[in-house]
Amino acid sequence: MRKIWPTLLLLGCVYSAHTGCTAGPPPTDAGTLTSALCKATQEVYCRCQDFGEGTKLCADDGQSYGPCLPCPGVDPGFDAGDPGPKDAGTGEDATGDAEAGSLCGNKKVDPGEACDDGNVVNDDGCTTACVPAGGYAAKAGICPGMPVDVWSTAVTFATTTKLFPLTYRAKAACNGATGSLGSDRVFMVTPHATGTLTVKTVGATYDAMLYARPDCATEASELVCQNAVNGVGDETLIVAATNGTPIYIFVDGATNTTGDLSLTLSLK
Repeated sequence: MRKIWPTLLLLGCVYSAHTGCTAGPPPTDAGTLTSALCKATQEVYCRCQDFGEGTKLCADDGQSYGPCLPCPGVDPGFDAGDPGPKDAGTGEDATGDAEAGSLCGNKKVDPGEACDDGNVVNDDGCTTACVPAGGYAAKAGICPGMPVDVWSTAVTFATTTKLFPLTYRAKAACNGATGSLGSDRVFMVTPHATGTLTVKTVGATYDAMLYARPDCATEASELVCQNAVNGVGDETLIVAATNGTPIYIFVDGATNTTGDLSLTLSLK
């Protein structure tokens, strides 16, 4: 057996059979961020699950570590020695399907994540599971809107038009309405594939209508509008999508009412 105590003393680490040993601040609980978890781009000592030695790299934002390497069987998206600020370490997307490399809480929208604001506040526009929620500041109702990323798996989240300004309208009557009387929600949807984006309202409590633009602030750029149901009911809007090019989705009211609903965004 090799001797490891000189190495441990040199690096000033404290050994634990469960978490390994680290240099600098101890790892936080899953889902918890600190302002100085580690020093960006610095490599620190760590232990593999089989007690072998390795190093892990602090991310550029100083909020998370990479995997402990070289360690047998370690997934590149999961550090066996430090849970870090992942969402309970699951790397799940908005519908619960695991996506390789997902690291919720690193301020970067990884594959499978619909958003990632880098914090653990659940009602500020993006939850700790990287699903859109809340974000009811006035800016979520005006251009450029609330960002949502869509990958291969559908994203569903609750939203509302209550308390938002009456700012936008469709460029022409859409089944008799332009939305000029209804409050608006605006979503900047970034598709991560070229194909067709489908937007559906689910359980709308008011007379909702939808329209899409490639240029958020330009009414004349409207691509498509949908207001098939007169009165309370759900709408489905379909629009062509280009990989990496934002589409601005407007959730408006065909009448002067507001209400709650869920949106489902899918890309094929």
